[in-house]
Amino acid sequence: MSREKKRARRLLNLLFSEEFVKSLIERSVYGIEPEWIIKAINENLDPYDLIFNHFSSYLKNPYYRFVVKFAMRKYWKWVEHYLCDVKNLYDLLSKNEEIKKILDTKEGIEWLNRSCVNAYKKLYKWVWLSK
Repeated sequence: MSREKKRARRLLNLLFSEEFVKSLIERSVYGIEPEWIIKAINENLDPYDLIFNHFSSYLKNPYYRFVVKFAMRKYWKWVEHYLCDVKNLYDLLSKNEEIKKILDTKEGIEWLNRSCVNAYKKLYKWVWLSK
C-alpha cells in the first residue's frame, strides 16, 4: 500500500472515530463565549444557530458536510448524550466559570433547557433529513 493511501486511511479512521464526533461537539460548545450566552438569553437566541454560524464556512463544502453528517450519524449517541440530558450539557458548559455563573440563574436554566430541545430538533433535521 502506498504511503499516500496509508495516510488517507489514517485520516478517514480519525474522521469516522467516536472521539472525532465527541470532540467536534465539545469544541463547538467550548467555542461559545460567555457574551454570546448573555446575548442569547436576553434576545432568546438559539445556540444551534450560533454554533452553525461558527462552522458555516466548513459546512458549505459538500465533502466536509458529508463527512460531518456521516460521523454524526454513526455516533449519534453523543448528540443525544448532550442534548437529551441537559445536565450533561450544563456540566460541559460549566467548565467555564463565567458561563456557569450565567447559567446558574433562573433565566439561564430556562434558556438552556429550551435550547437543548430546539438544538436537538434542528440538528436531527440537518443530520438525518437534509441532503
